[in-house]
Amino acid sequence: MPDFEFSHLEKAPVVELAAGIRMRPLWEHPNGTKAMVVEFDAGACFADVDVHSEGPELVYVLDGVFCDGTARHPAGTFIYGPKDSSHIPQSDVGCTVFIVYP
Repeated sequence: MPDFEFSHLEKAPVVELAAGIRMRPLWEHPNGTKAMVVEFDAGACFADVDVHSEGPELVYVLDGVFCDGTARHPAGTFIYGPKDSSHIPQSDVGCTVFIVYP
């Protein structure tokens, strides 16, 4: 399977994005497309508005409840944020999300 690339969450480095918010990069293509898992502790919130000026964002909530600043999204929710959309990522109870930036 020479065209496939693999990564494992357990082996991904942990990058602290903000207090209580950790990113684990899983894959990045030379064109800038990225896949990652982001973990939010209960009560964690981005300090600033997250603007997607480079392109859309695809989010799948793996566990817990993700909040975009206006609505709560429980595990099993898929979220598509188009180019130039914005939100304030946070979680009142904690969550884990899988994100792709195409």
